[in-house]
Order: sequence, then structure tokens, then C-alpha cells
Amino acid sequence: MRQPLTASSHFLESGLVSDVLRSMADMFGRHAALSTEEGASRRDWSPPVDVYETDTEVVVKAELPGIKKEDIAVTATEQSLTLAGESQEESEVTAEGFVRRERCWGRFERTVELPVPVQSDQAGAKFEDGVLEVRMPKAQQGERKTIPVE
Repeated sequence: MRQPLTASSHFLESGLVSDVLRSMADMFGRHAALSTEEGASRRDWSPPVDVYETDTEVVVKAELPGIKKEDIAVTATEQSLTLAGESQEESEVTAEGFVRRERCWGRFERTVELPVPVQSDQAGAKFEDGVLEVRMPKAQQGERKTIPVE
């Protein structure tokens, strides 16, 4: 009798699951670090962020676990915020019996479009417990002006 087609029998063996997950990550702009035989790398990693606004400012919070403050670069324009950085591999494990390697290292960069224009020259950032918080005052909205038509 023929075995039913199941995810474990077909999709996992053919590699389709990892291909689909990689395609979805590419499509949604979020890249997860993928393990390889050589180990994991951050070349496809993008830090998760929260973006919200208050009455007076736009706030961006990013998770940057394992990154040192001095290895983070933050740049901003009126409409976007770019986070870049690098984490270094601490040490290489060469003992026999290495089973899995999921910790990653390398460079990352992520640009986030902001919901409203900000005063980027007045932005402030703090980094605590692996979370970067950037606060940027909202740009003053220009007053509406009536323009006479001649």
C-alpha cells in the first residue's frame, strides 16, 4: 500500500520547507540568520524593530543582542532611520561532537521609513540590555496658507 504524502516525508526531504521560508523572508524584507555547514552568519540578518509615535516624537526600538554599543552606527534623515553594525565572533569551538551552531556574527544594516517627518538633527539614542532606542522630535507642520489666485 502506498504511504500518504506528508510534510515530513516529502517537503522536508526535498528541502522545499527551507526554500519556502527563505523566499518568504526575502519577500517580507526580514532575513533570519540561516545555519550552514560552516556556521551561522549575520549576512542575511536584519534586526527586528518597533516604530511608534507620540504627540511630539517618533520612537524606534531595535533588538540588537550580542552587539556592543561602540559597534552600532545610527543615521537619520527627515524620513528614515538607518541602523548598521557588526558583531564579532567570540571564539571558535573546535571540539569534536559539535552538534549545532546558531549564534551568528557579521555586519547588518536596516533602514526604516518613518511615519512622519522628523527633526533628525535633534535625535537622541540610548542602548541598554541589547535594545537600542532612538527618539526623534517630529518636524513642525507648516501652517496652511491661503494663496490668492490672480
